[in-house]
Amino acid sequence: DDGVALTTEGGRIGFVEINEADCSRQEDGEKFVRLLDSYCRTSAGGGAGLAEEVGKRLLDEPPRYRNAIAFLSSEQEELTGVIPGSYNLYVFSGRPSANVQFLFVRPEHQRRGIARHLVLAFENKARALGCCKVSLEVREHNESARALYGSLAYRRAAFGPQDDILEFWEKKLP
Repeated sequence: DDGVALTTEGGRIGFVEINEADCSRQEDGEKFVRLLDSYCRTSAGGGAGLAEEVGKRLLDEPPRYRNAIAFLSSEQEELTGVIPGSYNLYVFSGRPSANVQFLFVRPEHQRRGIARHLVLAFENKARALGCCKVSLEVREHNESARALYGSLAYRRAAFGPQDDILEFWEKKLP
């Protein structure tokens, strides 16, 4: 687990802890669910908050998420951010690949470097797991996220001889 000294607005130095979350531990699971609820209350998260049954499922069934990677940030015991994702076999390399599901820093703690340190912690864990890459999705109009990921050497994914851009598609299952 890591701690990082960051400058706050007004020039004060704050100490932010970045810790890997083990959601099979009740305390970490509850912290994760609280931050997920905060994210869900933002416009990016849909604005409605986390559905109670989803929070309950996440807390009651942690062994199902054994391929999960998650880090939480906090400052003076106040939760400030979260980066959850997972890893699985990437058949094109024969090694695992990690995927960031989303990155969230509470608005009052943004623009201080917390997101960068959460991403770096996620990358270090993926590297330790032998992952060949980290992938993520970013909204086209989220300029601050695009700038962050670009500064960390992330690039739009291209595939094939014509460098076709891959799109993110999904099918919801009942």
